[in-house]
Amino acid sequence: QQQVRMTNGRVFLERCSRQKKHDKKFVLALVKEEGKVLQHAAKPLKNDKDIVLAAVENDPLALQFASEDRKADMDVIHVALKEREETYPYDEPDYERAFQFISSKLRDDRKFATWALDTTPHWLQYLPAFHNDKDMVRTSCTRYAKCLRWASTALKQDREFITELLDINSLCLSEAEFVFRDDKNLILPIIQSYGHLYQYLSLRLQQDREIVDIVAKQSHFYLPWIYSNNPELAADTSFNLPIVTRCCEALEYVSNEMKDNKEIVRAAISQDWKCFKFSSTRLKKDAELVILAASQNQKALYYVPQEQKRNSSFARELIFGLQTNQLASFPPSVLSQARYSPNKSAYK
Repeated sequence: QQQVRMTNGRVFLERCSRQKKHDKKFVLALVKEEGKVLQHAAKPLKNDKDIVLAAVENDPLALQFASEDRKADMDVIHVALKEREETYPYDEPDYERAFQFISSKLRDDRKFATWALDTTPHWLQYLPAFHNDKDMVRTSCTRYAKCLRWASTALKQDREFITELLDINSLCLSEAEFVFRDDKNLILPIIQSYGHLYQYLSLRLQQDREIVDIVAKQSHFYLPWIYSNNPELAADTSFNLPIVTRCCEALEYVSNEMKDNKEIVRAAISQDWKCFKFSSTRLKKDAELVILAASQNQKALYYVPQEQKRNSSFARELIFGLQTNQLASFPPSVLSQARYSPNKSAYK
């Protein structure tokens, strides 16, 4: 065991004598330290339940080196598929990847496959016998939309089946064939409720103004997707103004050109001063907008560029729109100059 810890266990057993590879006690001690050592154990020991159980307990992927009888042994399978905490570099943990090494005869069994999909839907990828089975694919896709990727070509092209799946789990659209992602009649009822599916539509539908308007009304978070496929809308005031008016936070996601549009920015700031921070540098120097934001909360002045705070003419405009104590972040010398207006004969 000490040598196994210090070296690669499989290499260690591979170099051992034939007698050692047949020694149950010796091999059992090794597989408890490194499950994949089972690869180099003698054939009779690969069929030994105690050895195989110890191996898959240590490493679920050791199941691939067990005999066919042990790969069909439910006791061994339950240990191998047992959920555990582990560090792994793959999309799915080892105890889930071990499913692919279960006996193919058992994986072809409908009762076993039903149990497997009820446990972990994406195991459908390891059940090729059921890739054309509507009930099995439906069961998997109901819980995990990406399971549609493992369905047979025939099922993926079955319009009635795909329509049924989209009613059950709209995210299945992400794995649907292009012909369905480009079907406006099929997409419209779905996109009315699930705007996030916009990212999976065909380019033609992503540029369809009716669909764009539906998606834009649902959430401003979808604006980057819309702009990427419809660059002309990024500079369209008539498109962006209703969105910002409806939800001022949308100002964060509109294009830079719209962040420099005074009408758009004013509409957002009128609802919430915090939106002032998303405006362009030019508009952060606009006295009217600064007063509009700072009159709600003087913290808005934090976003005014420092060089603008040293501008006495700018400070003078703010003085006549804000209280003096709200301008504490401005240099005293600038405020002193600004307090006297050439158009007034008195100090403010």
